Amino acid sequence: EGFKKAIHLGYEYAITIDADGQHYPEDIPLLVDAHLKNKGSFITGERTLNPELMRNGSNFANKFSNFWFHLQTGINLRDTQCGYRMYPLHYIHSSWFITSRYESELEFLVYAAWHGAPIVSVPIQVYYPPKEERISHFRPGYDFTRISILNTFLTLIALVYFIPKRMIKKIIS
Repeated sequence: EGFKKAIHLGYEYAITIDADGQHYPEDIPLLVDAHLKNKGSFITGERTLNPELMRNGSNFANKFSNFWFHLQTGINLRDTQCGYRMYPLHYIHSSWFITSRYESELEFLVYAAWHGAPIVSVPIQVYYPPKEERISHFRPGYDFTRISILNTFLTLIALVYFIPKRMIKKIIS
């Protein structure tokens, strides 16, 4: 709903930050600076990932997501799970998405890549709180299943349409 409201109010970009306390708001200028240098790009944070400090399964989930994103788009990103992003809203405004929860961030990223948005990663700080202070709305079984279904759907679309389109484009140029 936030993206729709931003579009309705005439904004061209929106910055998102996860509510789990891992990201630093003072890194917002890094995203804005990357945007100013790369107009129209989808800007995503890239955390310094420390597997020893990450939540159980988060390191695997990030590698899993990176693999599928690469397969679906041909683009290598080191942190497709980072919730600190700057979205060019015209990609969202002119599209239809099948998800609305946690996995929608991945769907937006894949959709933007498929439609030619340059994707720029920006190194950001990350805070790994002690186990007893961690906040997460991620439900491992349920959300992993939803992400797997989304990845299956996106991979099928990529195999049928976007990968052949990319190959034809390479042959022609």
